[in-house]
Amino acid sequence: MTRKRPASLSRRERAGVREIEKEKNKTLFDFLSGHIGTVSGTTEALSKDCGKHFTDGLVEKKRRGRL
Repeated sequence: MTRKRPASLSRRERAGVREIEKEKNKTLFDFLSGHIGTVSGTTEALSKDCGKHFTDGLVEKKRRGRL
């Protein structure tokens, strides 16, 4: 469904509307590209046992007096 644009919009306003319409069709991946990275080249399950690894790290920091 396309909306009709009023003819009274300026050239700059029409360009802004086109940019907004283009942005609406982006995926979350497209939106976040350039802001987040990914890890490549590893087959390790990086999300496995996250809570345990985090807790172990905190315990180790506390043991070293760095927490």
